Amino acid sequence: MVKEGKGAKDRTLWVNDLTLDDLREWGERQAEDVKGKPEYVFTTLKGGKLHRNYILQMVKWCTEKAEIDKT
Repeated sequence: MVKEGKGAKDRTLWVNDLTLDDLREWGERQAEDVKGKPEYVFTTLKGGKLHRNYILQMVKWCTEKAEIDKT
């Protein structure tokens, strides 16, 4: 279930078994990293909700680190 997706709407997302297994594995690793089960699947390093600006900052940081000059 995708909660508060685009347009703040909840949606059901269908995935295959392989993807579901990968998401479960990700969740287990993430729970170890943030010391407990986070509320969201994809979070900040501290387990908080990802916001658009956070993702843009991460992409900018990674492109600078990789010395990519494209915007």
